[in-house]
Amino acid sequence: MPDERFLPKIREVCDKYDILMIDDEIQAGFCRTGKMFACEHPGVVPDIMTMSKALGGVGFPISAVAYKEKLDTWPPGKHIGTFRGNMVAYAGGAAGINFMLENDLADHAMTVGEKMLGMLKELEADSTIVGEARGKGLMLGVEFVKDKTTKEPAPELAAKVRTLCHQHGVLIEIGGHYFNVARFLPPLVVTEELAAKGVEVFMDAAKELEKTEG
Repeated sequence: MPDERFLPKIREVCDKYDILMIDDEIQAGFCRTGKMFACEHPGVVPDIMTMSKALGGVGFPISAVAYKEKLDTWPPGKHIGTFRGNMVAYAGGAAGINFMLENDLADHAMTVGEKMLGMLKELEADSTIVGEARGKGLMLGVEFVKDKTTKEPAPELAAKVRTLCHQHGVLIEIGGHYFNVARFLPPLVVTEELAAKGVEVFMDAAKELEKTEG
């Protein structure tokens, strides 16, 4: 997770040198981090924002680019194309956004995510193979390391934890630059009970692996 000062500083530099600031919200946007868009946490407004994934409601293929009105310099008809725009995807996307707003899924994601992160932070404190648990809302990551002091990445441990979780009914994704980070990206409508159960299975898997790996 970037420091809270990071995006504001990028905004400052862009303004100083008249550079367009583009914010990629394709994965983090639409309530995932506990705000409608992740850039809202530090209060930054980009010039251009890319959106997709959650925009499609229940998975319809759609993406979008939002930008400040001053950048709307395309002449009429310039943006059209043969395969641009799917009416079913538009309807699904609109319905999805309305559902998120009507049910305040951003707040729900923040509430459930904080409880998940609290549990994962307890694991971090007690484990010798978890370097850090981090994230916002329902976008969390747990970093596996060979040594908590050096933070040397342990991708093989992350892979083994994924297998153990799978064997106990929980699917997790492995990511990060060194493929040593277990990623938690549950549905925005996940209940607190189900989220806690998933984290418990993950924590048990990590503890079991720590014992077997010595």
